Amino acid sequence: MLNKLPSDVEFQRIDQKEFCEAINHGVSNAIGHKGTVDFVNTLCNTNLQANRVEIKAGINDVIYIIVLGFRLEEGKVLSAEEVRKAYREGKVLLVKAVIKKAGVEAEWEAE
Repeated sequence: MLNKLPSDVEFQRIDQKEFCEAINHGVSNAIGHKGTVDFVNTLCNTNLQANRVEIKAGINDVIYIIVLGFRLEEGKVLSAEEVRKAYREGKVLLVKAVIKKAGVEAEWEAE
């Protein structure tokens, strides 16, 4: 959830090294599914616990996201092994999202 609207969000695909460095350096954990958190723990050599919480991203915040490149059937929750398999097949992306001021808002503040 964005804390301030309007906002621009810049998405960038990142590699495992950048993702894991961020995860290992004090980001807040809001991973809500056990299979996903187990996947991250294996991928990044961490010991996170599932933490299904609401986050509010503000201007200049950075969010690291695991994106499935396919739609799950209704009610389906992936196991860690299913997420790992999809990742190996290139069907899971690691994404960095940076929250920025919207161009319109920046113009208003400049006046």
